[in-house]
Amino acid sequence: MTAFRIWVIALTCLVIGLTGCAKEYRYIPPTSEAGLQCVTKCLAVKDACRDRVLESARVVQQECERQSAEEYLECKIRAEEEYSQCQDKAKEEYYACLKYASDRSLCEGKKCEEERCYKRT
Repeated sequence: MTAFRIWVIALTCLVIGLTGCAKEYRYIPPTSEAGLQCVTKCLAVKDACRDRVLESARVVQQECERQSAEEYLECKIRAEEEYSQCQDKAKEEYYACLKYASDRSLCEGKKCEEERCYKRT
């Protein structure tokens, strides 16, 4: 047997094997009263489950947004305090330099930068 024939036979076996595994499922609605009640109950349970999940997600999102806003506000307050302290210290150091330095041209004010705060979305 040639390599080509072996390859064709192997490919044919693979295709036959895969088509044997493929099943087609079709939904056939129940016709009996018990079957209809079962489907109705199942849909109601599914809807209730979905509603619980959506409510839970809404609560988690609200908590996340509240926490994010709180952290942002805390960051802004801390950043303003640190910036103000930095400016006060820079002024003190600059004036001390002017007062005690033999060469006042070397005195320069320290640059302060305010921390950036970001809101999480």
